[in-house]
Parts: sequence; structure tokens; C-alpha cells
Amino acid sequence: MQFKVKAHDLYSELALAQGIADRKTTIPTLGHVLMETAGQSLKLAVSDMETSLRTSCPVSKVEADGAVTVQLQWLHNYLHLLPPD
Repeated sequence: MQFKVKAHDLYSELALAQGIADRKTTIPTLGHVLMETAGQSLKLAVSDMETSLRTSCPVSKVEADGAVTVQLQWLHNYLHLLPPD
């Protein structure tokens, strides 16, 4: 999966997901975000088994379709360090 997205767009969508994903859980995958490319958008999904959130953000270019899960807290902190563009 390869895509190009503005860090600010992805960061704002992940900020919504921060409130749902549990950092201290006995099930590690609940602290992850599922990212899937679909057309010209990136779909994001998080869940804590009671509440779930599905959102998307626009991407400028999709080079290869795919899906991946990434630890939400790590990705959120990493994007915070990048310039907005």
C-alpha cells in the first residue's frame, strides 16, 4: 500500500479516533487503526468493542492499493512531528 496524503488531513482524522482506541488494553489490536485505500480516499477504522468509528480523508495519489493496521498512538505522535504538508 502506497499513498500520498497531507499530514494535517490525516492527523485531524486520527485525533477523532484517539478518544475511541484504548491505549491500555489486554487486546493489543484495539489500540490500532485500520487504514485502507479506496479510490482517492483513505478509510480509517477504530474500535474498542463497544464503540467504533469509520472515517476517511482525501489522498493526493494512490500508488498501490492495500490495507494495514498501525498502532494509533504511535502514528498520531509521529504525524504530530511532521510539517503539515
